[in-house]
Parts: sequence; C-alpha cells; structure tokens
Amino acid sequence: MEEFINYLKGRNGKTPEGSFQAAIDEFIAAHPELLRRLAL
Repeated sequence: MEEFINYLKGRNGKTPEGSFQAAIDEFIAAHPELLRRLAL
C-alpha cells in the first residue's frame, strides 16, 4: 500500500481529479509482480 501511495505522490498531479481509477489501472499495469506478492 505504501508503494502505491508513493506512486501517486510521484505523479505530481498528472491525473485529473476524478480519475483515481485510471491511476490504479496504471499502477497495476506497472507493478503486476507486487500485486501478485500481495495476493499470496
């Protein structure tokens, strides 16, 4: 979770308000291995 929060902070407002889902989708695409480890 901490890595996701840091990822969002690192975007520096690139995501328009209301597109939190787009940020989540982008994070999932960029870090599938992290999500696999969290799911185990």
